[in-house]
Amino acid sequence: MFSITERALTELSAILFENATEPEHTLRLIGGSGGFALEIDCERNGDQLVQNEFGTIMAIDQWLAETYDGATIDFVDTPNGVQLAVTGREWPEE
Repeated sequence: MFSITERALTELSAILFENATEPEHTLRLIGGSGGFALEIDCERNGDQLVQNEFGTIMAIDQWLAETYDGATIDFVDTPNGVQLAVTGREWPEE
């Protein structure tokens, strides 16, 4: 299971609010050896869900959640602005 910082909850809520066009939309964490990103999607069976007082704000597919068990989702300040950061686990070797 991922842990989520308070800053990440705030940022994820804002991103979803600004980009969702349907009530059932949520953010989905996607990842690969090149890093992580967010996309607009809907909940799927088996997803790990991140929720706040308004409902589901992010879904993580079961494989990614299990592979990154113990990782932390945060947002960090960079010279290019605020960016998504997943720390605490490395991408598995193939």
